[in-house]
Formats: sequence, C-alpha cells, structure tokens
Amino acid sequence: MRFLIVFLSLVCQIYIVYGQSVATLNFHIAVGGDGKYRIGGVITNNSTESIPHGAITYIIIDEKCNPSHAKVADIDPIKPNSELEFNIPVNRKLSSYRILNVSAWNKY
Repeated sequence: MRFLIVFLSLVCQIYIVYGQSVATLNFHIAVGGDGKYRIGGVITNNSTESIPHGAITYIIIDEKCNPSHAKVADIDPIKPNSELEFNIPVNRKLSSYRILNVSAWNKY
C-alpha cells in the first residue's frame, strides 16, 4: 500500500510539472466590413521551447443561429516566451462564431 501511495504521488508530480499548458489563447475577436470577415486574436507561448505546430477549431453561426461545420485553421510556429497574432479569413457573412479548441504541439 505504501508503494502505491508513493507511486501515485510521483505520477501526480510528473503530471504537474510536464502537464502544464504552454500555449494560451489570450484574446480573440471577429471583424468584418465590405463583405470581408476575419477571426483574429493572440496566442501566447509561455514556455522556453518553441511550438512548431498548432491549430484552431472554430464554427461560424449565421443570422438564424445555425452553426456551420467545425473548421480547422493551422497556426504559425510560436517562438519561446512570445505571442502570435493569428488571422483567419472567413468566406461567408459572419454573424457570430465560437472557438472550440486551440491546440499546440511540438511533435507529430
């Protein structure tokens, strides 16, 4: 029993150290005019390692509150301890939107 408690304690400590998020969505907004719409925002990498791969999953909601299918946009690499401004063009009228997920990873 003592071994199990020590093992679980070690596993929890490893998760705390290595399971922390390093990419954070700080801000997002949709803008539009003249028939052109975009979703933009800022993602921060608060680690000492670069993040070479990332993606944002989002949906568009029309005037009648009908959601689109989920769409995925790749994001550029993020340097260590820096911010990335992203800009996603939207090819239809944008009444509302939801960001479903922001993912960042360093290996496939």
